[in-house]
Amino acid sequence: MPLAAQAAQQHSASVSRALHGEYAHRYRAGQERDWYRARFPQLPSNMDPLAVLGDWYHQGGDYRRAVERTLVAAFRHDVAGAYGRLQRWNREPWPLVLLDDVHLPAGGRFLDLLLEHRATPESPEREELVVVATRLGEPPGSDPGPLAAELPDLVRASGWERRGTAPSAGLLTVPLTALSATTSCRCSTPVRPVPRSTPTSPPPCTR
Repeated sequence: MPLAAQAAQQHSASVSRALHGEYAHRYRAGQERDWYRARFPQLPSNMDPLAVLGDWYHQGGDYRRAVERTLVAAFRHDVAGAYGRLQRWNREPWPLVLLDDVHLPAGGRFLDLLLEHRATPESPEREELVVVATRLGEPPGSDPGPLAAELPDLVRASGWERRGTAPSAGLLTVPLTALSATTSCRCSTPVRPVPRSTPTSPPPCTR
């Protein structure tokens, strides 16, 4: 690793540790830290698991992937913990997450991590989080796991059930018809009138 990149990485890690120390001092995380410690029981008792995860993240590679999986597990744990007995009695719906641009690296990585963790048999989290993700283009054709449906089929009930243990078995793909320029302009029409554009002004809708 070049010296400049190594110095930048060390600086970033030191900033991360300082921010974590300030947060821990202000909020005195208790149960949260215990949850992370339970996932890494091999750590000495005098080591803060959150600080260790911060260091691992900046190391990259397998260390960063372990941190990302841990954060997804924490996310699912928090969602499942927030939906308790009272919510079930009131039949409140599970939270809905809208995830855009999963064809880009960041969105695709998060979706892959979530599907991977949900497909893990030993995962203790049993949340029923609904994730609606959008992507440009067709879904990956090399993976036979996702089920496909048409949008009119989802008006009342999807009838979808997970089949198989592959991560992609947790997907239901639905193709969407592209909006025309006219429809896009109608959707973006403001309630109040806007000043008339000049010939040199950019058009309000472009394709």
